[in-house]
Amino acid sequence: MNGRIFKWVKLIATGAHYFKYDGNKYRLTPGDTIICTIAPIKPFIDHYECMGEIIDGDLVKVDGDVLQESIPGKDDITLEVVAKGDGYYDVINPNNPDKPINENSLRITAAYTLAGLPVPVKRTRRRK
Repeated sequence: MNGRIFKWVKLIATGAHYFKYDGNKYRLTPGDTIICTIAPIKPFIDHYECMGEIIDGDLVKVDGDVLQESIPGKDDITLEVVAKGDGYYDVINPNNPDKPINENSLRITAAYTLAGLPVPVKRTRRRK
């Protein structure tokens, strides 16, 4: 993983983001800032704006091209959602299907959101 450190701000109207990093649990709400590598926010990178890269303790602006180069394999892996039963789902990496990405099983909307996939629409019949 790329060891570059960036300063990020959580965009407005994107909801809260919960994640584990270095053994600690974090919750970021819109407007919060975080200084970290891309790894902990990678699944939700579109919900953040990069304020710049931290180089020798200084914040240096970066352009979008440099930032995209810093995200190794961003589009290489497509996560999958697997039904566990009783309306619960796990998100897995197909390269390591035995270990789910999520800590606890999730409901369908949360699982598809975590995987970065569109939530399937349940089709119902129209009553006559």
